[in-house]
Amino acid sequence: MPRRQVLPLAERPAVALDGRQTLREDTRSRRHQLMLWFACWLKAACQAVFHDFMCWPLERCANVCTSYVQFLYDYGNALGDAREALNAICDSRPFLRGNLRRAWQAVRVWQELVPAHNHIPTPPRVFYAMLSICFIWGWDHVAFLLCCMFMGMLRPGEATALRFGDIIFPDTGFSSSPVVFLRINKPKMRWLTARREFVKLEDHWFVALAGAICHNKASAARTWPVSYALFCTAHAAILERLHISPTEGAGLTPASHRTGGATFYFTLCYGLDWIRCHGRWQADRTLEIYIPEAGASNFFSTLSAAQIDLVNVLASHVVGLCQCSI
Repeated sequence: MPRRQVLPLAERPAVALDGRQTLREDTRSRRHQLMLWFACWLKAACQAVFHDFMCWPLERCANVCTSYVQFLYDYGNALGDAREALNAICDSRPFLRGNLRRAWQAVRVWQELVPAHNHIPTPPRVFYAMLSICFIWGWDHVAFLLCCMFMGMLRPGEATALRFGDIIFPDTGFSSSPVVFLRINKPKMRWLTARREFVKLEDHWFVALAGAICHNKASAARTWPVSYALFCTAHAAILERLHISPTEGAGLTPASHRTGGATFYFTLCYGLDWIRCHGRWQADRTLEIYIPEAGASNFFSTLSAAQIDLVNVLASHVVGLCQCSI
């Protein structure tokens, strides 16, 4: 006998089980926009409409798609635009799938030209200095998200998607010290592993900050109710106050804090198994990429003496500023 379904009939939503519906709404919207761009390019470059393209032989379609990838490269589009454009074209004409080898080869050549580098890990002193600026400016919610990314090793998208109901304070009988759990409802690897994940944080002042943030808040409300782009703007403003670049490769980005947290715990002699479990990495090989000790130690060599003094002064006051804020 087959096992009974976990989802009872009365609780099943009325949806059409169409394979196309597995795409997320933002992916469908992006592909729709890319198809509009492709149709405009097709009219300008080939004097044809998309209906004509649908009737062309496979070889001609493949050549046109390869030319379109070249067009996107020459005019400064992102590599992801080329990939999603080809996927969108294959969605519209499924029998093209597997017949666009030249176009996908052009995408691979493009990818090889993109310089590869890891995120610069955030040094602990810079992290504490950023928190101090947040407390001085009254940006307690931004400070909370930075702590989630560094101390909890959350990805930026996971941190900004947290709702107040995802911040869980367990019964004191479970632990002799203050503790808070963060529930990740849509982890990156949810289609391969757990659909929900939890992160445990025991730092006493983080627990106090989380309690102050959650006070009298609706559990369904988001901790960051505006766009991720606005968070990036706030993040860049904090770094600019420290005279540190907020750009990828040269400075620190929101993704630098997850890397910085893993490196920080590694330098404190936490085992790789603990870091992998705490940061929810699936393999040790993946985790090794996130622990570039040399990158963390060399970052200060790029700062001037005045910048280092500013970072040190702000970092030394982080606990007092946090206590004043909460």
